[in-house]
Amino acid sequence: QGQKTVQEMADRLAKDPQDPVANAYWDHWFTQFGTFMQKSARIADKHNIEMLALGKQIDGAMTPANEQRWRKLIADVRTIYHGKLTQVLYTNEGSDHASQIPWADDLDVVTIYYYNRFSDAERPTLAELESAMEGFNRKQFDPLYEKYRKPLVFLLPFQSRDHAARQQWFEP
Repeated sequence: QGQKTVQEMADRLAKDPQDPVANAYWDHWFTQFGTFMQKSARIADKHNIEMLALGKQIDGAMTPANEQRWRKLIADVRTIYHGKLTQVLYTNEGSDHASQIPWADDLDVVTIYYYNRFSDAERPTLAELESAMEGFNRKQFDPLYEKYRKPLVFLLPFQSRDHAARQQWFEP
């Protein structure tokens, strides 16, 4: 139910940036999330953590209509934390979520949680995996880099099992 509400409010805001209900929802969401991120920033800064991620798989909040809210959050976190900032963006070959975050220019790094089928082989070779990733790089990630001029870090959720490169959904 919670994810349904997040997506509904994202859709409402995208459709009408002046929607008072959607704006109230997102103002409250960012206040709460900002409190969490500021606490995380204090801990990360205290322990000299090299990079801090501002969320992972929070798709509804990642709507371009929330750009100013994200920019404010990033600026607020930078007053506390002195390392690099990133956001982890879920994407796959068929989606373009990563290219739709206009505040990426305020980040130091863009992290891609890339969930895509690399191979149907039971045990693909390293060369097969490298070739698949090279194809994705040229098609999807080179334009992303050109757009933001930020380093891209990839998280690839492979399990240690046969057919792992199919990237079928799993619950650990």
